[in-house]
Amino acid sequence: MGAILGGMSAASHPERPLAFRSAAALLFGALALAWPDRSIEAFATLLVGYWLADGLVGIAWAVRGRERGAMLWGGVASLGAAAFALWAPGLAPFSLLVALATWALLRGLIDLYDGTLRVGAARVEVGVVIAGVISIALAGYLLSRPSRGVLALAPSIGLFAIGIGAALAFAARALRRG
Repeated sequence: MGAILGGMSAASHPERPLAFRSAAALLFGALALAWPDRSIEAFATLLVGYWLADGLVGIAWAVRGRERGAMLWGGVASLGAAAFALWAPGLAPFSLLVALATWALLRGLIDLYDGTLRVGAARVEVGVVIAGVISIALAGYLLSRPSRGVLALAPSIGLFAIGIGAALAFAARALRRG
């Protein structure tokens, strides 16, 4: 984890966790779109990998830095979703859809909270808030179509993930520019 976050303090490069979350979301989204013949187990593995990456970076960054609130709770939400999926490896597509929708709602609310706390950094606020809104929209989208199942919705989930990744990339770039 130290290699991903770098040897510098959290205060010297605050854009890194957003950039890493962006890269993870973009990769997950691209794989969800590009891998049409996947099984539920393969999709669950891909999703758990994304949740683990998001969660570990959030918690590691919160422990290393001063911004413990949103980063820590976002990491906990992601690791909680990953733990649930790993605890019940034979999840039915409906259960995985509900787990994903629950995570997206929690993560979206945390990002909205985080984005509104960044006073004086309007460009960062916009990117994080947009990521939160997209996450909440994903939760609503999934819960409005539960009978279709998570695999049928995978391309849409991939597009939502790419939108979240793009918003986080915008936020990371704005934060880096200062």
